[in-house]
Amino acid sequence: MQTPKETFMTRVKENMQAKDVNLIWDGKVEIRFIEEGYKITPKASDALVLQHIKALRTGQGDGSACMDVLKNFADSSGVTLYSLPATTQADKKEGLLRWYARHGFKPLTGEGLDSEALCRVPSAE
Repeated sequence: MQTPKETFMTRVKENMQAKDVNLIWDGKVEIRFIEEGYKITPKASDALVLQHIKALRTGQGDGSACMDVLKNFADSSGVTLYSLPATTQADKKEGLLRWYARHGFKPLTGEGLDSEALCRVPSAE
């Protein structure tokens, strides 16, 4: 029997094309997950770190559509998603944090954690 994380990643890989270390959703969005090694996530069978999500064409809603798919997979698999949003443009950081908040990510608090780490628990719907 697969763990929630394995179930989630199986569904993701069945619905996305692999490209190097990234996955490509619908030819429009690059994503990358890290399963361990980040101080923001517990070593659990039901947690994954979304390291990278980038729409290839910005402003078209592709990133949000991809995130909706990921949230659906996470909810149905019981997987908690973590992220440490990063951008090379300081003026874009607040917008990126608001985008994650719209998708249900909340700041992760605790001693020794990065102040910008985010977490989204699976929906009970």
